[in-house]
Amino acid sequence: MTSSKNDKLNELLSRLQMNVNESAPTLIPARQTSETTNSATNSVRPILQSVFKEEIVGSGSQSVNQQNGVDSLGGHNTFLQNETHVPKHQREGPNGNRNGPIRNGTKEKKNHYKKEHVHGYKAKEIRPQVDAEVLNLTKNGVMANVKVEQQPSGGEIGPSASVVSPLAALFSKFQADRDAEAQLQAQELEKLKQTEVEAAAKKDFNRKNVPRKILEQMRKLPIYSSKNKLIELLQNNQMVVVMGETGSGKSTQIPQYLVEAGFSTSGKIGITQPRRVAAKALAERVSIECGVKVGTRVGYAVRFDKCVSGNTIIKYMTDGMLVKEFSQEPLLEAYSVIIIDEAHERSIHTDICFGLLKRAAISRPDLKIIISSATLDSQKISAYFNNAPILKVPGKGYDVELVYETVPFGDYIQRSVDTVFRIHRHEPRGDVLVFLTGQDEIDYVWELLESGMTLRGLNPSELLILPCCGALPFEDQQKIFEEPPVGCRKIVLATNIAETSITIDGIVYVVDCGHFKQNNYNARTGIDSLLKIQITKFQAIQRAGRAGRTRAGKCFRLYTEKEYLSFKQAAIPEIQRGNVESVVLDLLSMGIKNILEFDFMDSPSMEALMGALEQLKWPGCSDEVLTIVSLLSTQYQNIFNRAKKKRALADAKKAYFNDSEGDHFTLLKVYNEWGRNNFREDWCRFNCVQFRSLCEAFEVRQELRDILLSHNLDEVSCGPRKECIQKAFAAGYFRRVARKKQLGHAYETLPLTSILTRDDVFLHPSSALFHIKPHPQWIIFHEVMKTSKAYIRGAIIIKHEWIKEYAPDFAKKLSETYGISF
Repeated sequence: MTSSKNDKLNELLSRLQMNVNESAPTLIPARQTSETTNSATNSVRPILQSVFKEEIVGSGSQSVNQQNGVDSLGGHNTFLQNETHVPKHQREGPNGNRNGPIRNGTKEKKNHYKKEHVHGYKAKEIRPQVDAEVLNLTKNGVMANVKVEQQPSGGEIGPSASVVSPLAALFSKFQADRDAEAQLQAQELEKLKQTEVEAAAKKDFNRKNVPRKILEQMRKLPIYSSKNKLIELLQNNQMVVVMGETGSGKSTQIPQYLVEAGFSTSGKIGITQPRRVAAKALAERVSIECGVKVGTRVGYAVRFDKCVSGNTIIKYMTDGMLVKEFSQEPLLEAYSVIIIDEAHERSIHTDICFGLLKRAAISRPDLKIIISSATLDSQKISAYFNNAPILKVPGKGYDVELVYETVPFGDYIQRSVDTVFRIHRHEPRGDVLVFLTGQDEIDYVWELLESGMTLRGLNPSELLILPCCGALPFEDQQKIFEEPPVGCRKIVLATNIAETSITIDGIVYVVDCGHFKQNNYNARTGIDSLLKIQITKFQAIQRAGRAGRTRAGKCFRLYTEKEYLSFKQAAIPEIQRGNVESVVLDLLSMGIKNILEFDFMDSPSMEALMGALEQLKWPGCSDEVLTIVSLLSTQYQNIFNRAKKKRALADAKKAYFNDSEGDHFTLLKVYNEWGRNNFREDWCRFNCVQFRSLCEAFEVRQELRDILLSHNLDEVSCGPRKECIQKAFAAGYFRRVARKKQLGHAYETLPLTSILTRDDVFLHPSSALFHIKPHPQWIIFHEVMKTSKAYIRGAIIIKHEWIKEYAPDFAKKLSETYGISF
């Protein structure tokens, strides 16, 4: 059979009389060419049928369009293409591999057959699988370009044209089949890879024991429909902005989707939260959804509390912890994906993370970044992150009826209590979420609700009252997620922590007081103020949305619709209203010297940055000051547990620790006494002291002490000499000085420009100096809290001449502005 084929092929070659010499082409008369072509076609057909088992080439002459390389069969002439016009997908293998396709993980050896060049064209490379006899056709010039003279219709000899062998269509189809096969194999390899990734994800997670109810809830979340689109965007882009309503599942589901898609194979997936309670609660929830124990494949890291392991692939943390990791590893080599969640809150640490991530992304193009936000201001975030694509997650919340007050009123505390009882009497079953401004209001409303139940003849088992604020121990915070007993309505009293950071199932009714507390820093006076202010429209929308999670709900707004329309659209970012001393310290510790040129999304004022740099020139430190600073960094104002049933006892215990020189010495006395009693928890309970707050102070102190020792600074005690401690705070906090006014009990702060009005402030009733008469003339304070009036908290007595001694430039300005003699 092979000999017969060769004889016929040789006969065909001699009859075609083709010449592959470009410099001397053979001219064949048109009639002879037509006959030769027909004869060649008829002769080669049975050979082709025996080789390829199908009839491809038809009989009769074939006309060829020489300019576009398309033959009369309708296919492209794949063997006579101009080299400069060969498509990329024909020059390269799948995935752009110039060395051929990848099969089973091994590259095929490149075919090195010689290419025949004819009239500026080249014969395309033939794969080794093609039958050797067919290859002989090309090697002997069957496919060469032949110059002929076509005979026009009038019988005259016309210009020359190219005649292409009818085998071109055959090899074009063969090439297309081979490319299709390679593409199919590439797709199979991709499916195999995805299968392996999914298998690895199943190994990472153990969802066999996850309740079916939870799995169904995960699939019903709005983010589920955007899963594939999110993965596609992240595979094709380094940065992606995800915008979706609170409760859409962004915080819990996106990290799991990324693990399932294989993003965790090259590093951990880190997710930041602005609050510790949210980071821990989310880690607990996701570990349940993945069927693993928290701290194994899913973990968290917050200040002084870390629950991770070497096997952790999903790590929740506060944005402050991410800043700390940046200081240790600027490129975050341990992570493959970083998710900045709740980006709309714009905390100081969140804004620092924005700038640091942009810097890291330049050196690490493999680092994927997701910015998750619940606001409508996603365009601004996208523009900041190099016009990152935006994925909008559709919301599926239920309708929420808004109930406004008809006339404005002042006492929202009593109004909120009355509204809760009205809901309980007249509305169908469903839990209630009440927004208040702080723990003091939460405790007060709690007392009013309990006494109100007695007055209204209600059974105490009808209402389960639970607080929700950042100062609570984690175990108490977790109670809000538990279902209430049958026949009992859950009442959650919360601060703005419940707006976006956490989601409480079962909430049907929301009572919105319309206020919250916000920390503001005056760069001119150096004073931090905790202010009670109106919420923004965005906050009002977020609060109302908590009522429509499981079914249609109601939001009782304790303000009029006109008042709502007067609210600001959104809050000012913390970095533009807060103390930026910590920002400056963080950036300097990372070697970023030019703070003024750092790429902030919204830059703090020049005055705030310069004031921070000036303030940091005067650090005063000793063993005692280290302890006091650590206590001031915690919830020191709540260090005494004044629970409603132990308030009188707590006040008596506090009076024992009060120091006549100021609150700083009171805190120092509590800490030292705790230490002398071996840091025991039962000592704290006996003395009505918050054990958690002291533990946090202990951790902060250890951290600061390590920093001091790393810089070869010794820890020195001043012993009983209180004046050393007072001088240290005068040196470090000289911008927070206040002078008592001649009349009354008020103090005045001392801004550095005479244009500004000097604010009147008062000692807080909880201060150790409040009951001292007369009040001391000069004090340094830690912060100002404004409620009905401005109160000083954390006050210590100083002598005004120490200002001149430790801050001469500041003292000079005070003297020039106010005529104060030092």
